[in-house]
Amino acid sequence: MADKDNKELLALLARCFASKQLNARFVLPALEALALDDPDDVTLSTLLDALEGQEGDAVARLTVHLQRTLRANAVSYYRLRKSDRPIPDEISASLADLPLNAPVGWRTVAETVETVQSALLLLRDLQFVSSRRGRDAGAVAVVEKKFRDSIEAIYEFPEVWTQLLPLDLVREVEQRAGDERPGLLDALGRLRAEIEDQQEEGESLDAWPGDGGLLPFPPHVDERDLLESLRSEFGAAETHQEREKVLDHICSWPSSRAALVILELLVMAPRLESRADLALKLRFGGSATTGWPSWRQWLGRCDLQITKPLAALGDLIREHAGELLFIWYLGQPEADPEVLESLRSWCDEAAEPVKPSGFIERWAGELDRDEWRDILSDTPKRESDPAPEPTPAPPVEQAAAAAVPDLLDDEPITISEALPERESPAEPADEALPRPEREEARPRQPTLWQAHIQPFFFENWYIMAGILMVIAGSSLLAYYTWDKHWLVRYTIMPFLLAGFTAGLGGMGSWIERKDEQFKATADILRAAAIGLLPVNFMAVALLSSDPDVTYKTLPVLIMGAVYLSLAGWGLKRWCSSAHSSLGRLLGGGLLALNSLVVLGPIFQTAGGSEGQAPPLLIGLGFHLGFLVL
Repeated sequence: MADKDNKELLALLARCFASKQLNARFVLPALEALALDDPDDVTLSTLLDALEGQEGDAVARLTVHLQRTLRANAVSYYRLRKSDRPIPDEISASLADLPLNAPVGWRTVAETVETVQSALLLLRDLQFVSSRRGRDAGAVAVVEKKFRDSIEAIYEFPEVWTQLLPLDLVREVEQRAGDERPGLLDALGRLRAEIEDQQEEGESLDAWPGDGGLLPFPPHVDERDLLESLRSEFGAAETHQEREKVLDHICSWPSSRAALVILELLVMAPRLESRADLALKLRFGGSATTGWPSWRQWLGRCDLQITKPLAALGDLIREHAGELLFIWYLGQPEADPEVLESLRSWCDEAAEPVKPSGFIERWAGELDRDEWRDILSDTPKRESDPAPEPTPAPPVEQAAAAAVPDLLDDEPITISEALPERESPAEPADEALPRPEREEARPRQPTLWQAHIQPFFFENWYIMAGILMVIAGSSLLAYYTWDKHWLVRYTIMPFLLAGFTAGLGGMGSWIERKDEQFKATADILRAAAIGLLPVNFMAVALLSSDPDVTYKTLPVLIMGAVYLSLAGWGLKRWCSSAHSSLGRLLGGGLLALNSLVVLGPIFQTAGGSEGQAPPLLIGLGFHLGFLVL
């Protein structure tokens, strides 16, 4: 026995415990100690894969428990990570074989378009404020800082330059420039050679992705080609583990263009649906009770929403290729100053002019009155304008000019000048008046209707419309049959209404058993059934006051007892389905409120009086019912 490793000992102990030869009080601590001594970590996903194909009710229950535990752990991991809280070791260990380092969420193409458009607009604003003869150095510094921040924001997302390929931008500028700009064409030729050198020196598409993951991407490769490479690798995979690795890469993709690829891969390998569910929960959260079907619908919507942003991205390439190329080249670590100057000159000529009214609207909260006076009181600089006499600059202007260079100056600039280090501005002179601090506008918080009620009605309107139509139809049927004999009124019609109420609740439980993603729909159906209970109880009140019915004391008591017992059973079951702790508390409170409908008729019939039940008793009942709720 001493020669056997821990795995064999664990197996022997488990078998002896299963055959009831050993007591759990002694076996479980030994199993835990032996498992801790074993260096091989076994994740819950590995155990779930090992149980696949096993038969038996016990194995089926264990499989369901493992799936729920993994989903709950994945959602907890996402929430803790997003809020920068520590993640317990047991949660990380249970998910160790999943892509835990995938970015939280992903960038949609629409967000990429918005980021690029913002940078383009800032570039034009910088050209505008730099072209004024009396330009204020502080105003230029403010606009240029915003522009620099926008470039840094673009470079934070590596997928942007797989959607806006620099080579495509070079070809577009070459077509638009023609033969009239030999200097620009020469600069573009050197830039093309530089891009091709980067492609040769970078990682090839065949060797990507390596052991380090998706990043860095192979240089200057289209995002569609990258995704197609992973799709081909998934199709050529020979083992289940190889397919899991490729699926993890796809589920970790930084942009929403992977949505369609994920759907296609899961059609090829449905066995990996649970793994895709967990990988997406690690990035996007969601509910611990839903599985892959809800993600399939969400990914389908993501793919449908990508068409218009892709068209807008193509428009940006056609209309602003030179400016986009200039923005890309500004972020390169070893940019050629002559090429950068040629691109800057092209942007000066090709860019759309900025209207002063639009500039004022965008920068009203950023610049003070003196800066506005200097910018808007002068006309743009012209070559024929004589150069003004140099005057000593005040301390503020000297600090601003030294801190941030002018990207659009007439002299060639280098990348170090284009993206300078952040420096704090110099302190103003003692005689300068301090600028009042402006309060940042707080975003308006969504109301309760916008955050919860409106989305609920929008997503479930068809269910609620169907319930209303069925209720209206049953009401019309009751109306046209009410003038029949009292036995019909108080037997067939109450049974039909009660059956319809029970059918709504039963239908909710049935569809929830089919798939957990329909839990919200099931809760709506059960809520509709609860809402119909007072209408059912009204039959007792109508019976007690019907002059056509003789000897009504016993029927009223029996009918009231039947309604209370059946409604109590149904309320407990329906409320427990929503949450286990609501069965007795919420169900009892709702039963108490519904019982007030029959309290008056029973009191009137049992007491033999023609009046109504004491108002004090009914009011007390309502207050007690709401207190329970």
